[in-house]
Amino acid sequence: MDLEPRPEPYERTHATAVQAGTGLRVLLGGIAKLVGGVVTTAAVVGLATFATGWWVFDHSRPVWVAIGAVLCAAPAAAGVAAWWMVAATARRSDALVDEIQRFSESNHGAAQTLIDHDTGHTISFRSQGFGSLPQQVAERRTEFPALHTAMRAVTTAPGLALRAVVGILLVGALGTVLLIGGLID
Repeated sequence: MDLEPRPEPYERTHATAVQAGTGLRVLLGGIAKLVGGVVTTAAVVGLATFATGWWVFDHSRPVWVAIGAVLCAAPAAAGVAAWWMVAATARRSDALVDEIQRFSESNHGAAQTLIDHDTGHTISFRSQGFGSLPQQVAERRTEFPALHTAMRAVTTAPGLALRAVVGILLVGALGTVLLIGGLID
């Protein structure tokens, strides 16, 4: 028997929106820290590899400038794109709670995706996917621009960061090979 009064639908939806908004902010804060480190590392590794190539290819520097600049800048560019997505979400974070509330009121399944009411865990603590939520938000992106930006950042920025990390490894390996080749020569 339930002795506690049930909250009104608006209060329940508002509490869900606040909790989901907080979860998204925590998740995006973690992504921002990750991306910041990736961009810094990509820039350092890219500059070091470019400088090594500049030293090794002293007879063909124009070719190295064209090819090396693209190769060495690609990981940093992927990291900057991820950072830009997270920053765009941060600029719209004030509207995020309101949009989450309106979206969950118009789509009852969204509240279950954003908050697991059985455990009370927000999306930042769940290992499950978002299901069809990103598609539903994308279809209504003009109505919910802050929520759309947040969902896009949460679902896309980590992939861009991963591409940047793989690029860092490849550019670092290229720099190592160039350095060894330059020292042997």
